[in-house]
Amino acid sequence: EKKKRLLSRNQRLAAKKQREKFGIKIPSTYQQCVQFDLEAGNRKWQESIEKEMQNLERLKCFKFHHPDTEFPASEGWQEAKLKMIWDVKSEDRRYKSRLVAGGHLVDSSQVNTYSSQVDSLSVFLLFLIAQHQKLDLMTADVGNAFPTAPNQEKVWCWADDVFGKNKGCKVEV
Repeated sequence: EKKKRLLSRNQRLAAKKQREKFGIKIPSTYQQCVQFDLEAGNRKWQESIEKEMQNLERLKCFKFHHPDTEFPASEGWQEAKLKMIWDVKSEDRRYKSRLVAGGHLVDSSQVNTYSSQVDSLSVFLLFLIAQHQKLDLMTADVGNAFPTAPNQEKVWCWADDVFGKNKGCKVEV
């Protein structure tokens, strides 16, 4: 029986092919964003990060603290890793950055974690009823819906490159 050789995380990442979408390189680190922008002669990735961070700051998602600030686990504080995810939107080739938390690292067993989603058949039926009743339709997209909900956990993280001038601070989420 042949045993499979297990690769370390670093080996798996090194062997991973560079992602592309619509011929545009998708970064996996902030440094790659800067590098890809330099290669393309623009700032599209960096601008998408700035837009995401400005939206989150406008929604008051973060409170910045000195790096020496303590967040004791005995008081319920948990550290979460934050990571930027990048993509290119198919409808308009817009560069998109989204800051996400490593929720798998946070114990949320004491809070409600259910998030409802409307079924597409229900939406289709509502459109059909509206058309039959000759009603006007309006649609909307709720951007940054999750950050507007209050956080029930006590979560903090380290501010990395995407936090700009606040890099190195501890961040209360």
